[in-house]
Amino acid sequence: MNDLDLFSDSRFLTFLDQLSISVFIADREGEVIWNNKCSEDGIGIKREILKGQNVWDLEKKGVFTPSIIRLALENKKSVIRVQTVKNQKQQIATGNLIYGAEGQIELAVALGQPLDKAIKDIVQFQELEQLLQQYSTEIKKLRINHVQQKSPDSFIGKSKAMEYVMEYVNRIADVPATVLLTGETGVGKSVIARLIHTMSIRKNHPFISVNCGSIPESLLESELFGYEKGAFTGAKQSGKIGLVKAAEGGTLFLDEIGELPLNMQSKILQLLQDKTYLSIGSTTHQTANIRIIAATNRLLEHMIEERRFREDLYYRLSVFPLKVPALKERREDIDKMIYFFVDKFNEEYVKNCKISNQAVETMVQYDWPGNIRELENTIERLVVFSSEKPITPNELPASIRNKKELQSSLSLQLLETESLNELLDKVEKEFILKTMREQPTTRQAAKALGISQSTLIRRLQKYKE
Repeated sequence: MNDLDLFSDSRFLTFLDQLSISVFIADREGEVIWNNKCSEDGIGIKREILKGQNVWDLEKKGVFTPSIIRLALENKKSVIRVQTVKNQKQQIATGNLIYGAEGQIELAVALGQPLDKAIKDIVQFQELEQLLQQYSTEIKKLRINHVQQKSPDSFIGKSKAMEYVMEYVNRIADVPATVLLTGETGVGKSVIARLIHTMSIRKNHPFISVNCGSIPESLLESELFGYEKGAFTGAKQSGKIGLVKAAEGGTLFLDEIGELPLNMQSKILQLLQDKTYLSIGSTTHQTANIRIIAATNRLLEHMIEERRFREDLYYRLSVFPLKVPALKERREDIDKMIYFFVDKFNEEYVKNCKISNQAVETMVQYDWPGNIRELENTIERLVVFSSEKPITPNELPASIRNKKELQSSLSLQLLETESLNELLDKVEKEFILKTMREQPTTRQAAKALGISQSTLIRRLQKYKE
């Protein structure tokens, strides 16, 4: 049954007759073929009288102004207008054309709804749309909170920096394009990559992580793309499935992408461009249904300038770039993470370690160059070696204590120093002498300071003069 046959089907006309909107059907000349009960009630004229009359004539008689069917036929397109019917009621009316098999106009259909009801429906629709938007926002928050509860060590806290990351992740999770994660070592790039996968439509498929810097260059191609049986000496007779194939339907995470050799970069570029790859020993390209997420702590832009990273690959990777903030950029989260790790290692080592507010304050001021990884390792050591008394600043590693004490000393010396050189000399002297008090030998002190032993000895001689 085609569209035109529907209007001669008694069951379809019965359906139209039960609608609460008015329906007018006319032929290509504008003669009324049929109208439903609602339209009859709306204009106050029996259907038997209207049938066969022309819409141009009905418009002149004031049955409806304007005639929506006339406008649709004259303009040869769908129209929508506010229309006044015979009883002076206004309605929203739409006129639509129905075409035959050869593209000619066969019928014109007008639909009408009282204006007050249409406005009410629009208001209700807008209210519903607003409510759905609120629900959508709440669902996003619940989704993010659920993920935070599953991975609390990386996502503790409500800093603006992490709120931005979580919102960004939520927006791109279901988008199939490539993501490039950047940031310092230890900030949680691999956790973010897994999070994107978990929140995506690929979550029920594999998440395969590859550290591009840990696989020898000679093995990298076979690890990624696999090989056919007998492809090279020492190859398995059955061949080998590569990690790209293992990630089919899911996500391939290329960690430390900056360590990828140039010859492999071209193969990854082909994988991104064409979604195809060649196994070693094969002449047939295979198709890959995967999403690629890459991560690096290197400045790829500088590597491009040094011709150590392909510019075209960089742009292919960074469709959605995301910088994961360092711990010092989300300092307001550090105290919460400290308490979390204390609880975590108390449970793991069956301890009841407490940490003083002063120690927490000192750690919050530290920059944590190793980020979350360094913080976690530090808390683990403190818990393992803790006594029954709360941990104090004196029990913290020297690097953390020195930062806090140096800041306090610097504030005082700024008030007492007349020149920058004098200030720098005082700060250097205090820092070196403090380190010497904490280290048993000049060799160990020099190592802690990051200078040579001979340089340290010269500085100490200078301070004795």
